[in-house]
Amino acid sequence: MTAYQEAGRHFIDNEEYGLYHVVCPGSCSRYEFARTILSLTGKTGELELYPVVKEDAARPTYSVLDNMMLRLTGIEEPQDWKTALKEYLDETGGIE
Repeated sequence: MTAYQEAGRHFIDNEEYGLYHVVCPGSCSRYEFARTILSLTGKTGELELYPVVKEDAARPTYSVLDNMMLRLTGIEEPQDWKTALKEYLDETGGIE
């Protein structure tokens, strides 16, 4: 059972209420996320990535979600984002 399934089961079984984020720990920019996908799939160099210049971005500088409510209720957090991404790409065959 994945951490997401376990969290969902916990919410149902224990009638937990509130706003819960269930996200992989760690943080990265959208650029780093895209670079990691290309690296894990062996596609580095096949696509050119360009980081968004701060002045061109209409989004917050820092907007990482936190699993505080999971920690407070003793629910296990998911694995770190890079490990989860690699497992997902391995399971789905990556990008074609």
